[in-house]
Amino acid sequence: QALGEFRQRFPYLREAETLAEMLGDQRRLWQICTHMTHAFWTTGDYDNALTCGQRALTLAAATRDAVQQARVHGFLGTVYFSLGDYRRAIDVFRQAIPSYEGEWRHERFGGMMIASVRDRLWLLQCCTELGAFAEGTAYGEEAARIAEGDGHLTSAVMTQDRLGLLAFRKGDLQHAIVRLEHALTQCRTADIPLYVPPITATLSLPYAQSGQVTEA
Repeated sequence: QALGEFRQRFPYLREAETLAEMLGDQRRLWQICTHMTHAFWTTGDYDNALTCGQRALTLAAATRDAVQQARVHGFLGTVYFSLGDYRRAIDVFRQAIPSYEGEWRHERFGGMMIASVRDRLWLLQCCTELGAFAEGTAYGEEAARIAEGDGHLTSAVMTQDRLGLLAFRKGDLQHAIVRLEHALTQCRTADIPLYVPPITATLSLPYAQSGQVTEA
């Protein structure tokens, strides 16, 4: 259903793109290309996501707006991650993070997560895939400080979940269980049902490998 809703947006985004080009409105064109990057990524069309992302980055660079460029880097990073190009994803996420300081450190831009937390968690996941556990943990701990400082529960829950998965992949089962149980408790306390199934699914893995079969 969610994919269908995203696909329904494409005709409107294309129409908006044409109108912005006719008006010569570069800022709106950047916004449209950024949205299209995310939409194509969500539907698994990575080629078009990269094309739109690169165009959005060119438009953002022309404005010399570092935050605009950071937002595009964040979306491009998710595409590279999905393609398995973790090192390139790390490169673009690292370019995004410095722009989210000061007044932008806790900005959400209408998303479900704080942008600076989101990009750090994607960095954590890239590091997890490459076995760079210490570096990934550092990104996750910084994301946790930002999320908790802002009191943003969705960002806090996802941070504990990603740190738990990293600990599991590292082989630190007890630490993984502590992280994931904490994320699950936060989820239920804050009534965020969307994340309960994936967290419980991940939590079952360290339970099983540590011999807690009933819990798993």
